[in-house]
Amino acid sequence: MRNYGENEKVSAVYWLCLLQAVSWSGADNVNSESAALLGDPDFPKILDPATYGERIMRFQKLYKQYSRLDLSSNYDRPTAIDGLQQRLIRTMGVYGGFGVFHDPNKSSLLHRSLLWHRGADIERLKPIAFPSDGELVPSWSWMSVSGGIDYFTLEWRQYDWQKIRDPWPHSSSKTPHEFDGLSRAFDLSNARPNEYDLVCDDPRNDDPSEPMAIVLGIEKGPKADQFKKHYVLVVKSITTSSASGRPSYKRIGAGYILGKYLRGDPEPCWLI
Repeated sequence: MRNYGENEKVSAVYWLCLLQAVSWSGADNVNSESAALLGDPDFPKILDPATYGERIMRFQKLYKQYSRLDLSSNYDRPTAIDGLQQRLIRTMGVYGGFGVFHDPNKSSLLHRSLLWHRGADIERLKPIAFPSDGELVPSWSWMSVSGGIDYFTLEWRQYDWQKIRDPWPHSSSKTPHEFDGLSRAFDLSNARPNEYDLVCDDPRNDDPSEPMAIVLGIEKGPKADQFKKHYVLVVKSITTSSASGRPSYKRIGAGYILGKYLRGDPEPCWLI
């Protein structure tokens, strides 16, 4: 991702223009909090005094609005937001890219960043056809699709976040587009409506392969695991294999299911 350095003021001006674009397009109402955030000439210093939870909610609100803007080309999404994203990364002191952040000291940031979903007002999220000479945008990023997104609202400190390896390289042997986790099969054929809520990125996806689940967070509390909500990324196998020989998957949705509908043992996998 580019670092704007001395040209940061350009991104601030650009985002003021984007704020105007949101207002003019009617894609989403810009509330006073978001307007103050984007309109601040010292953006994003307004995040400095915010609590950790407030920071997460604010960047999610920004990304929700941004995903609904009409750009001249959908494949410009990563480039257009890069200046803003780099400033957020520096202000929060975290790793990040492709609309997702990671704090090594607080796992919830990465997991909550990944739990985006198709907006209720959006019929489908369509994969973006990026130029062949451009940077690969991974399926776990909302920047890989066109259409408005939202985020699942999970109660604070009420989930045990599962271990996944973040997708940013800490050595030259790892690419910044994939993270490794554990995938599991699941079966909802006998599930009741209140026992799961999965949102497909594209409900018209006709891929015949069976979906799998990567568990990101498990509900806390005294209940047995089989009755707890498990927030997951829904993924499907792709033909490309990772260098390690582990199966590779692409994201196709997200949501929660009760633990009793997970099947088999967790298997190491790459999500790309």
